[in-house]
Amino acid sequence: MKLTYTNVNGYLIPNLTYKSGEHLLEVDKAAREREEIILKELIYV
Repeated sequence: MKLTYTNVNGYLIPNLTYKSGEHLLEVDKAAREREEIILKELIYV
């Protein structure tokens, strides 16, 4: 079995099933949004 990867925002995401890949993208998006919020909060500390 050949494992392939997709480059998403500089991260290599393994091509599993569409559902798994979709979930990983959602988790990545949520993490990036949270990171942005935290960084903005740190600026005002």
